[in-house]
Amino acid sequence: VLSRLSATDLRRFGYAKLARAAGLDLPGGACWILTMLAKQGATPGPELARQAGVTMAEGHPNAQLLVDRGLVTRTDGVLALTPAGSETAGRLFAAKREWLEHQLAGWSPQQHAELDQVLTKLSRAILGDESDRHLADR
Repeated sequence: VLSRLSATDLRRFGYAKLARAAGLDLPGGACWILTMLAKQGATPGPELARQAGVTMAEGHPNAQLLVDRGLVTRTDGVLALTPAGSETAGRLFAAKREWLEHQLAGWSPQQHAELDQVLTKLSRAILGDESDRHLADR
């Protein structure tokens, strides 16, 4: 149920809203890149563009923004998170987890250790998915 609610929320509002919730000034496409890299590790730019369903030219501005802000490095065409990028991706995952927790009003993760683990795992599983590629600019 939480997965379905979360997918609906992303479809309606996208990664840009999630960035705002995390207190970040980043476009949706940049947030998608951060969460993908956090989940799968260093990735060649062409592979990341393929996963996003965009051309290299279309994806370049978001990737370059992340490089310029010191959140991602680009070495021989491979993109990788910096420590600051990992922390920023963590903020996105935390914002998603907070949204999921809010959907469970009345349930306390502190009282239900299993729920706490599920929320953390689910927030990471949901973000940075190839199926979200069309949501990145919302």
